[in-house]
Amino acid sequence: MDPDSAKRNPLAPQNQKDAEFQPSRVNLAEDCDEEAMPELATSSSVPVGQAWNPEGETSDQVVHRRRGLCSEDIPALMEAVEKEITALAEARESNDKVLAKLRLKLSSLDKSVSKLTASLHPYHQTRNRFLSTFKKDKLGTATGDDWKIIAQGSFKPEAGDAATDALLYEGIMSRRDFTTFQKLYGLHPDTVRRISHLETLAVLSTHARVLASHKRTGSPRFYNLFNEFIRLFTESGMGYDVSYLVGDRTEVTNAYWEFVTCVKTEVTWVESGGGLLLRKQRKGSTDVVPGTALVPLERPRSRQQGPTAQPQDSQGPQQNADGDRSPSSPAPNQSPSSQLNNLASGRSAVMSPHDSSGTTSVLEENENFNQEMERLKHQNDWYSSELALARRAGYTPQTNGSAILDERANESLAEDDRPFIEAMLLLKGELSRVQGSVDTQAAFAAKRIQDIERQRDVAVQEAVYAKAKLAALGGNGTTPTSDKSAVDIANMDAEKMSDMSRKLASSLAAQAELSAKVEVLTAEITAERKARHLADETAAVAQSRVTELDDFRNRAASEMESLRAELLDAERAFRDEAAARAEATAEAKLLRIDQDELSLKLKEALEDNSGYQGSMGELRKAMEASSERSTTLARQLEEERLVKEGLERKLAQVKSEYEGKVADLTSTDTRLRDTEELMEKYAEEARAANAAMAAGLQKVSEREIMRGTGAADERVRVLQEQVASANSLLAKSKVQADETGERLAQAMQRVAGLEFQQGQASKDAIALRRRMAEVLDEVR
Repeated sequence: MDPDSAKRNPLAPQNQKDAEFQPSRVNLAEDCDEEAMPELATSSSVPVGQAWNPEGETSDQVVHRRRGLCSEDIPALMEAVEKEITALAEARESNDKVLAKLRLKLSSLDKSVSKLTASLHPYHQTRNRFLSTFKKDKLGTATGDDWKIIAQGSFKPEAGDAATDALLYEGIMSRRDFTTFQKLYGLHPDTVRRISHLETLAVLSTHARVLASHKRTGSPRFYNLFNEFIRLFTESGMGYDVSYLVGDRTEVTNAYWEFVTCVKTEVTWVESGGGLLLRKQRKGSTDVVPGTALVPLERPRSRQQGPTAQPQDSQGPQQNADGDRSPSSPAPNQSPSSQLNNLASGRSAVMSPHDSSGTTSVLEENENFNQEMERLKHQNDWYSSELALARRAGYTPQTNGSAILDERANESLAEDDRPFIEAMLLLKGELSRVQGSVDTQAAFAAKRIQDIERQRDVAVQEAVYAKAKLAALGGNGTTPTSDKSAVDIANMDAEKMSDMSRKLASSLAAQAELSAKVEVLTAEITAERKARHLADETAAVAQSRVTELDDFRNRAASEMESLRAELLDAERAFRDEAAARAEATAEAKLLRIDQDELSLKLKEALEDNSGYQGSMGELRKAMEASSERSTTLARQLEEERLVKEGLERKLAQVKSEYEGKVADLTSTDTRLRDTEELMEKYAEEARAANAAMAAGLQKVSEREIMRGTGAADERVRVLQEQVASANSLLAKSKVQADETGERLAQAMQRVAGLEFQQGQASKDAIALRRRMAEVLDEVR
């Protein structure tokens, strides 16, 4: 008999002494969900939570364990097999019901998650406005994108929400102003996303609320205590240990309670009234952060009370001067646990008035979702216990990764819920395989019943044959007749003895062979058990290694995103520098052209100046000569006039000499006429010199205008070259941006492919280890 047949036939006689093949009993764990599977709880022969005692079982609970089978054992064996079949059928029906319920719960869970994800989008926009408003009002470092985010809505929240704001920094198109987040909450967004401790998130949100508010202000002690808490919390344990409120008090616990206590004394209101800045102390109030756990009223008085102990106030609520309770003081005897229940009501304070009803419904769905999650966790524990029992009975699970979850990767699931959903889906696969194993066992039991019936028919045929043989010998089946000869009786006894001896020999040989097979099978089962244990340990080590690789991959992805952002910033800076260099080069060319033009103009001006100076000297000399001639002629003319007058006076006196002096007067008139002609020539010469000077000046002016036009044309050409270079640089930048986007998409595809290859490699490694274990078992 091979090992597989031994496993499939646990009711065979040769396997009834093996502990591995004892009849199984359904044993429910103490922490199982009895409401989820009432049929299975009632169908079990052992009460819930009670271990199975094989020594105390009766004949109607377990099949008799004997080395051989006789006709009296067949009815009891068949009855036991029928009971086992009935129990398996009932277990199968209960498993089907549980699977149906689980499918309904999973569908409702998916709907709740989708609704919750859709309702969180406007709240994320509100949280974006909160961060951008803080950068604008408090830091003064708002960018254009921040102004656009602020302009998208009129409602500006004043409360902090560390958990939601940290989600805004996740992804490729998310925010990148990590410094702003650290100034508000004291920690990096990646660190805050890994924290689910409500008290710690409440401390971070309280600090952000006070720091970003225009109506509240905190004292230096408030901010110092917050920084001290962040420092101790970062250094606690292995880093960011959230168990500081459980067990013994630590430095982190003291820092937490000091900060919580100082909120009502170190945070003040700031109001503007009557032209003065008024500050009034908040009396008996706690700075409540909407959407987070409220801070307690005072420090707990004993270690046993813990952080949720109620303060003992025998004087009743705090009252103001009018005898009424202060509006800002909390209700009397209100513990932090009751304050924690106000999470849903406080969340609506950061929403706009139009979103209050929708937010309340979303929070109710979130609470129902949490309750459903708790129930599913209980069912998961029950399924884990049943799976452990099945593994001890010889069942070997075969993990298939998260293929089912990968098919639904497009759905919106929170990171905290993803492992649980994956575990539930894997458990669903395990249950389907268990169902298949139950069906296989039922088929094997039916086959075993057929074998038993066939053995019964063979026994009946042998009995009939023996009776017929006795009848043939002439007896009544028990004793021979008196008239039978002694020889026939002796022959019959000898034949019986030989037949019994032959059967005994065959039985002994079969028993020895079966004993040898039992020993071999026992050794193989022991080796297989050891190999299975080794494979489980190897699988556990491989799973831990896969978890470490996933963490490393996540860190590498975050570092890759940061490096990609730095690369984009460097490329942007390079493009800015290239544009600045092109502008500087164009300006240098223009300045060089202006310098050459001015140098040429200066040289021409110097040459023209030297020419003008020479011409002016010549003209000055000509003018001086003309002036001297004019003076001489005027003097001569004056003298001639005087002489003429004297002659005219003498003409009256010397009438007689008139005749003799006519020739002298005629000569004098001739000289005067010559002098006038000479004056006209000199005037024409002066006019010609003036005309030449005007013509020279006109030529010079025309020459300057033409040269200026050439420089302007050259300047226009340089500007056109600058525009062309700017256009080419812009096209190159656009091409580089497109190439960068394509490379980014290819890198994301490669990352996805590497992740898939990593998962496939881990699966192949696990399958290879299992194959190696199986080969090792075969070799043994």
